[in-house]
Amino acid sequence: MGNPKVSGTPSEHDNFADRSVYKWLIPIVGLALFLRLWGIRFGLPYDFTPDELHEIVRALKLGAGEYSWVPGKGGLYFFLFVEYGFLYVYLWLTGAVGGPSDFALYYLSDPTAFYLAGRVTVALMGTFTCLAIYWLGRRIYGRTAGLLAAIIAATTHYHGLWSHYINVDIGMTLAVWCAFLAFVIHEETEKKRWLVGSGVLAGVAFAFKLPGVIAMFPLLLAVFSSGGRLSLDRRKIRNAVTLGVAMLVTTAAVAPENILEIGAFHERFSGLLAPEARAAAVADESSTSGDAFKESMFDVTIYQGSGYLSILTMPTYLGLVAFALAGAAVGIRRRRRWDLIWIAFVAVFLGVMSLADRPGAERYMLPIVPALWLLAASAVAEVAKRWRWLGAASTLAIVAVPLFALIRQDYTWTRPDTRVLGKEWIEANVPADAKLLMDGMRYRFIQSPPLYPNDAAVERRVQRAGSEKHLSRGVSSRTLDLYEKAMSRVEGPRYDLHSTMWGLDVRELSYYVDECFDYVVTSSMNSHRYDSPQQARRYPLSAAFYRELPADPRFERVRTFAPEPWKVQGPKIDVYRVHNACGTS
Repeated sequence: MGNPKVSGTPSEHDNFADRSVYKWLIPIVGLALFLRLWGIRFGLPYDFTPDELHEIVRALKLGAGEYSWVPGKGGLYFFLFVEYGFLYVYLWLTGAVGGPSDFALYYLSDPTAFYLAGRVTVALMGTFTCLAIYWLGRRIYGRTAGLLAAIIAATTHYHGLWSHYINVDIGMTLAVWCAFLAFVIHEETEKKRWLVGSGVLAGVAFAFKLPGVIAMFPLLLAVFSSGGRLSLDRRKIRNAVTLGVAMLVTTAAVAPENILEIGAFHERFSGLLAPEARAAAVADESSTSGDAFKESMFDVTIYQGSGYLSILTMPTYLGLVAFALAGAAVGIRRRRRWDLIWIAFVAVFLGVMSLADRPGAERYMLPIVPALWLLAASAVAEVAKRWRWLGAASTLAIVAVPLFALIRQDYTWTRPDTRVLGKEWIEANVPADAKLLMDGMRYRFIQSPPLYPNDAAVERRVQRAGSEKHLSRGVSSRTLDLYEKAMSRVEGPRYDLHSTMWGLDVRELSYYVDECFDYVVTSSMNSHRYDSPQQARRYPLSAAFYRELPADPRFERVRTFAPEPWKVQGPKIDVYRVHNACGTS
């Protein structure tokens, strides 16, 4: 392999003097932070996202002395634990809470502060990723490419969008690329502490989320290709062992449950290794509990992704991918070591994730997207050396579409949500204790208007959750007790709520008429999952429910709340009044 420039000293590749580079870098980082904070209050104080709640409650459980051994995601809730500790002290000093139980009830009554603390933390992690990519690009390709990579990172669509949520993907991505940066500094300085630091950061990535372990592949490639050629001499083997030990020790300290999960990695490839077993599990449409329901739920929410290649051809990726391919072609022709490492990393990561049970979700791609930023930036920097105007036009071609999409999403997040509009209408027009079927999950209704459950609905939720063999991440019996107490204190109408459980727990329409349901509320977040012929064949009852509901005269659609770009956010919500004979003589 060729050995490209890895120092940060000025060269013919650099268009900015040292004293002026920060005049560009500071505004770029400021833009990245602004785009990740704008609209960050979306949905609050309601629960509209699937995973944020788990991280929040897991941090609160840690404060109560409970540790969750559920593998897969870790690390982030330690940050939340510290932040919520400061929040608790503040609320206690001001008299808002009198103890831990009051603090938990404070969260259940208004979780806004808890969400904002976590979301700002993730937004900062996303912003620091842009800064880390600048330093990495500068050291490998020069200052111009570093600044271009930072611009691309700051304005990228999905990384900016996902930085608004409490999630482990953004932190994992930051840790992965800081690990690469630490390794490059180790090569520059030949100081072992940077090598150890690289392994530690790789361990943090693995602790945040299981796919972070794949970062060890490009790091080991870098170890064994140092000096310009691949070899297995004693020094390189020692460095590889140092990296591996540092990674494993760090992961064991931060998320020991992920170390224990290594022996069960094969279970993440059930679609490849045991397709018949998984197909049999998802075929049991009648089950709403146990492994069969779990597999069906994963099937409709995770397994049916569009595919990573389809994502990479979306308008928000086209410019980036085109220039990244150009940069990769230049890297291959010139045998540039780090370009070849990035190419191998992207190929292996996409290959592993495609074979695993996580196909086609953008968030799973985040760890490799910075490789595309760097490859594209290196290509544009080569162009800019000869024609500055063409370099500027190339940069615009990369960032224009994703920046527009991110600005539109950020602004729309400041607008009303269809689910809140639906809640306001229902509470104004539907009497308390009415019996409602709503699109939701097993215990939550993030897809639908955030209505309050009455005592009967609360009791059903608690009984169902308490009967589960394994409670979900962040949930405990104490959590359920506090939930009951909090729901008894809410003000406003409360309803007898029944969930469709991702659209999997539905019956023939006559059932809802005979069982005296008053209203049915559907959400496009659920109904669209059964639009394809393949899913309609696999889940015929669910597909029939959503297909026949609008045409059945016993179900009158009384209101629709639809999203509009720049005006209204959220899924499409349809409210149906059920015409039944209950209560009439």
